[in-house]
Amino acid sequence: MVQVSTYRKIDGQKDFVGELTEETPEVLVLADEDGQTIEIPRDVVAKARHTNTF
Repeated sequence: MVQVSTYRKIDGQKDFVGELTEETPEVLVLADEDGQTIEIPRDVVAKARHTNTF
């Protein structure tokens, strides 16, 4: 699981948590808890980090 914060809102939010399913030089692709795919352009990523779930 990763947690990503962005400089601007994407679909009304700036904080995302999900499984990193794809990574390219242009975009990060996350699958959230509902299985929805979220594409986050790298140029708006403020912070991305690995999270632990217990």
